[in-house]
Amino acid sequence: MFVWSRASACGVCVRSPCASARVVVLFAPCVQLSIVAPPSCYPDLEGDKAKTFYDVTLIVVDINFGITSSPELFKKYDVKSDSLVLFKKFDEKRADMPLSKEDKLDKGDLISFIHSNSMKLVIPFNEENAEQIFSSRVRKHLLLFINTTVESQNALLEDYRDVANEFKEKVIFITLDVTLDKVDHVLKYFSISKDDTPIIRLINTEKVVTYAMEGSTINKDTLRTFCQGVLDGTVKPFLKTQEIPEDWDKNPVKVLVGKNFDEVAFDETKNVFVEFYAPWCGHCQQLAPVWDELGEKYKDHENIIIAKIDAAENDVEDVIIQGFPTIKYFPAGAEKKVSDESIEESPKSTNKSSKDEL
Repeated sequence: MFVWSRASACGVCVRSPCASARVVVLFAPCVQLSIVAPPSCYPDLEGDKAKTFYDVTLIVVDINFGITSSPELFKKYDVKSDSLVLFKKFDEKRADMPLSKEDKLDKGDLISFIHSNSMKLVIPFNEENAEQIFSSRVRKHLLLFINTTVESQNALLEDYRDVANEFKEKVIFITLDVTLDKVDHVLKYFSISKDDTPIIRLINTEKVVTYAMEGSTINKDTLRTFCQGVLDGTVKPFLKTQEIPEDWDKNPVKVLVGKNFDEVAFDETKNVFVEFYAPWCGHCQQLAPVWDELGEKYKDHENIIIAKIDAAENDVEDVIIQGFPTIKYFPAGAEKKVSDESIEESPKSTNKSSKDEL
């Protein structure tokens, strides 16, 4: 384990890397000092890069940090120039981040480098790894759902790992074993059953958009094409939808699903309020009678629709839902608009009397 020690003349204490530790070492530029004795080399502890490095050591507390300018260490670890090196005990064993003399070391870039390279190329989804996955700055997550009791599905991991290396710091490659306990809610979220394995999904956690890989063949070529297509924007999102209920418009609160959402919400002649809910959400359950009351109040207004959609089972393109319940307003008019105004505020309307009544 490399440990930076203030007591050391060159600011570094060197031991062998620990079996379980991740270690980040700043191979720092030198300050040459010569008085009478031959020149000696000390780490530039006052430079901007070193100061940024020190700041990050206070933020990332689960990593061991060190700093050195020792020529012996540069040679031993084959470091050709000023660099950050992260040593680890998995995958490629180390990751290097060369530092140019001209550019400043950005704190965010350093933290991102540490987080990205502290994670395995392929990371199993479980309670232990969840925090590492969701705290990453990489917001696109590729999930391979497999049954680990089936050898042919385990064999997919080699290609999966190879492609993961190509998309490092762009896409996190995750495996999910459907035979484990406590994964049913994940399967339901992605509209997948255990019998569907092996199957691929990619989710952009920033936009909360899911993509499904077409076809049943999973290999390097199909994985590479799919990931690049999502990054390039050529792959369309996968939108879940239930079937349209026969009585969807029977009650004052209209029931929407993915298949009839655009037709109702973007009707040019209607001002539409939609509650995006999840059946299991306690706040949604509390809102339900209030929403029914609102629907009853405006049921005779031809240009006003009060509606709801089960957002756990239905996706709507370009409508981002971050939590439940979410209420969105779709005003009348030719232009497709979405407003997040609450129902207590006066929404924009093409009909003045409707606006006053709301």
